[in-house]
Amino acid sequence: MPKIREKRVIFIRSNPPDRDVRVPKETRALKQAGYRTSLLFWDRDCRYNKIRDEKEREQVGLRLRAPYGVKVLPFFPIWWGFVFFQLLITRWQVAHAVNFDCVIPTLLAGKLRLFVARFCRSPLGI
Repeated sequence: MPKIREKRVIFIRSNPPDRDVRVPKETRALKQAGYRTSLLFWDRDCRYNKIRDEKEREQVGLRLRAPYGVKVLPFFPIWWGFVFFQLLITRWQVAHAVNFDCVIPTLLAGKLRLFVARFCRSPLGI
């Protein structure tokens, strides 16, 4: 009998996890449905550890002090690079960009993973 893979969802968010009430609710609902969830976030205040494993989800954060508002624009390439490479090394089936500024690296990583899966036949766990 073939082994069934665990379904994984990763949430990408450009703010610390305590600034949103939607993600914990969505995480709980997905966990009850049998999914494993992870959160990739930007710790702009440097208050969280790099990797935290909570009851509901694994959390991986970029600790880079950055302002909010328009002054954050020079920091976006660093954030996008972090998201892109984390998505390449993490196993997931669904990536959910919670904030609009997370869409670009999420789309690029998703397209690259599809290309590798279709043409290179790589064992990335896709």
